[in-house]
Amino acid sequence: MSNRHIVTVAILAAIGGGCASVERPDCTAEPGSPAIAITRVHNSMRRSEASGPELEVAAWPDGRLVWMPQGPGSTADLLEAHIEPQKVSALLGRLRNEHAFEAGSFRRFWVGVDSDYVVIQLVSGNECVRLQSWHESFEGIPNLATVNGTGFVLQGESREEVMARATPEWLQSLQVWRDVRSTVAGWIPADGEPCAVPVDLQGPW
Repeated sequence: MSNRHIVTVAILAAIGGGCASVERPDCTAEPGSPAIAITRVHNSMRRSEASGPELEVAAWPDGRLVWMPQGPGSTADLLEAHIEPQKVSALLGRLRNEHAFEAGSFRRFWVGVDSDYVVIQLVSGNECVRLQSWHESFEGIPNLATVNGTGFVLQGESREEVMARATPEWLQSLQVWRDVRSTVAGWIPADGEPCAVPVDLQGPW
């Protein structure tokens, strides 16, 4: 295994209508779009059958929350519940303060060749931004670290020594990413109702 994976490929996908997914090449703030949605994209080159991205969780401005129980790869049906709408607007406001919606403020695509990755899409008003990264694939692996979008094998260096080489834009990207991840995870209740009403997920992935 090489000690470096160069980031060279951009893969765009989309979640479509209903509780299913279809490919979409763009990122637009269309009516009915969730304010926050997280999906996991599986590179079809590594799978016996091509498949669309998997929805992990999506939240709408009115507080509707839809998620996949048991995590990525689960075959369970999507569940839904409602949270306070102020929680959604508060997170979007905080992300705006972190410059998440400012074009060119920091890099938003950190994906290696032939890799699975996670997509976070944010919609606020008529603005839409998509964050894509593969770094979660390396978390929890003792001898690997991801810095500046590149996977490194720790060869005689500690994780802290490798992370010390992180650029400001990588650190800002991680800050936004972790804020979304940790906040949205805290919204998901222990139980929910089956996702019986079609989910209009226009715009993502």
